[in-house]
Amino acid sequence: MKHVEPKKLVVTNLNEVRQKQIWAVLKESGQEDKVPSIVDRIKKFNKKETNNNKYAYVLTFNGDMRATEAEDFSKAVTIIMSSGEYCGEVFIKLTSGGGTVNGYGLLSSEIKRLRDANLKVTVLIDQVAASGGYLAACVADEVVAAPFSYIGSIGVVSSIPNINRLLKEKGVSVEEHTAGDKKRNITMMGETTDEDRNAHKKDLENIHAQFKSHVETYRKDISELSEEIKSEVFSGAYWTAQHTVDNNYGLVDRLSTSEEFLAEKMKALNVLEISFEKKKEKKGIFAKVLGSLVSGATDEILEKVETRLYQTFMNGKGLN
Repeated sequence: MKHVEPKKLVVTNLNEVRQKQIWAVLKESGQEDKVPSIVDRIKKFNKKETNNNKYAYVLTFNGDMRATEAEDFSKAVTIIMSSGEYCGEVFIKLTSGGGTVNGYGLLSSEIKRLRDANLKVTVLIDQVAASGGYLAACVADEVVAAPFSYIGSIGVVSSIPNINRLLKEKGVSVEEHTAGDKKRNITMMGETTDEDRNAHKKDLENIHAQFKSHVETYRKDISELSEEIKSEVFSGAYWTAQHTVDNNYGLVDRLSTSEEFLAEKMKALNVLEISFEKKKEKKGIFAKVLGSLVSGATDEILEKVETRLYQTFMNGKGLN
């Protein structure tokens, strides 16, 4: 059995990082005389009785179609919850345009663990939290987003290529056997009937209904909207965060970038960032030579192909 080394846990004190950056700028700009006064302020801050024993934790989630970072995120949540009374708040920097139902459902459940532990959770969105990304984000106590970030897309999409007619033209027959008349209604190679399409559409509608109920559970303001506006919010459309606030959609609580938000929090709290060090893949000589010849665009194409194949494998259901 192949031995897999666990990823290295990395804990970064963001207050210290920021202080060192400020000192470096002051020294480079010939303002060394100001450094001692800053050091004194830091010492006074660390001696404060209020909030001194409380830490705020920062987690970063950069989502792909399968929410593959959810596993590391889960471990980080367990670590934070183990810190007990020393944990005050949790800030989650989330970026995702959506993906599979099960992947982002898992992520939302992990965020819920933090809330269930009576920790205040704030999700910070700088660029996008749409579809599956918003399914996870809405669980937080507070959603803070940059004005031009994309928010919403509360809908479900399914896209499955079907080559049945092409195979018939080439004289290729396909046999597919299932136990259970609803095991699979749409496949890549089988013939699709209207009954199959209706059954698949019903599956999507059931997921959409669960998605809407999930959002209303955590975003109480939405449940108080008129049916007309609620219908727009749940239409699958997306908007900028500024637009959702201006139109009172109830999806975002405050407009701010994550940097602005964290800088303000660091004035009163010790802020620790928890992450896992990504392993560098060991490549053979052929892979190294080939990699040097292939552009980044190829990687992007392969990722899209892989994603589509995975969606097909999962019967095509995705929050996107």
